[in-house]
Amino acid sequence: MAELGILLIGAAVVALVAVLIPTLIELRKTMTEAKELLALVRTETLPLLREVREVGENVNVIAEQVRVGGEYATNFLRAVGNLGTSIQHAQDIVRGKSSNVVSNIMVLGAGIRAATDVVMRRVRKERSPFNGR
Repeated sequence: MAELGILLIGAAVVALVAVLIPTLIELRKTMTEAKELLALVRTETLPLLREVREVGENVNVIAEQVRVGGEYATNFLRAVGNLGTSIQHAQDIVRGKSSNVVSNIMVLGAGIRAATDVVMRRVRKERSPFNGR
């Protein structure tokens, strides 16, 4: 019986080895393919990572340039606004001066008309035959 037990154990070991050998062969093939894939990923990914890093740096440079450009645009638009305010003030001054000039001309015209009326009344009075003398 011991011989039968040893024979069964031997048969089980042979069966186990018969199953493990193809599994180990497939595992070795899988490991080889995994190493090849890892090498391929490294060769393809490292240059890609360098490019991604360069793109990130370029984006940072462009963002800085946009920020500086925005500051210039802000200053420019402020200056344009100040210029508009100055033009508005100048226009208000010109309006005020022109209304003063128009008022002065109207007052002068009224004065000349009044003086003309006074002179004309005196001239008419002097020409009149009944001037009261």
